Amino acid sequence: MKIELTHDIIALKVWEQLPEQDKILRSIQQSVIRRQQDFVYRNGGLLSEQEYDEWKGYFKKGNWNQEVLIYIKKSYKEIQQQKEAEAKRLLREQQLLKRKNKIQRLFIGVLSGLLLTIIAFGITYYLQSKQNHKIAFENIIGNAKQLKVQAKYSEAITTLNTDKFNYSSKELEIVEQYKTRFKKLLQLQQQYYRYPEDSLYQKLQLAKQMEDFSPDEYLKNLVVERQKNLDEKFDALLTDSEEKISKGSSVDIRYALKRYNEALLLKPENQAVLDSIEMLKKKVSNY
Repeated sequence: MKIELTHDIIALKVWEQLPEQDKILRSIQQSVIRRQQDFVYRNGGLLSEQEYDEWKGYFKKGNWNQEVLIYIKKSYKEIQQQKEAEAKRLLREQQLLKRKNKIQRLFIGVLSGLLLTIIAFGITYYLQSKQNHKIAFENIIGNAKQLKVQAKYSEAITTLNTDKFNYSSKELEIVEQYKTRFKKLLQLQQQYYRYPEDSLYQKLQLAKQMEDFSPDEYLKNLVVERQKNLDEKFDALLTDSEEKISKGSSVDIRYALKRYNEALLLKPENQAVLDSIEMLKKKVSNY
């Protein structure tokens, strides 16, 4: 026991007198030898990359037995294999990432192209639909106007019915203006036809109202026709009256007065007729 203690003291003194580098070298040798022994006898592991990097500067210094050098080489080989494996793994990941990015770019390109195509188609469809709608609206208004020119006001109103077409608010405003006009014309037309054919004055006045409200060729011709009929009837009454007046009898004078009153219904403001009626009334009173 005393001998062992003396040995430890001597060893400690020798250790203290060693240079710092020798102390580090021996410490590393001891650590590596323990790791090698663990590897051989206790299924321990090889040196880690961190250990190898820290100690590799001392592997060529000092005396290393063959078994330890083999352990160091195995550790180095294992570290290199791990590095190669890691490098391959990183390379595969980079290749996969590049392939993924390429596929993503391709997908985005295809999707963008498809989206642009859909947008272009949508815009084209919208513009075409808008143009078709405009043409259809113009056709409806055109047909209604044509029916109006033909004095088919009821049919013109039916053509403009809102349940037949999806009018915009602006179009609906235009349609309602036309319908209001056509309804007024239809009202005047119905009044026109309620009068018998010999109601020349009333028919002429209604024809004039329709033309004043909405002039067109048909109504202009209608006014001309009704005016002509009235003038012909008016002239015929005056001619007949003049013939009776020339005969001079009481019966003829009364008959002429009746004819002048009929003429006055055709032209109520005709001053000549009014004067003739007054003259005939005086003659009748003298009989």
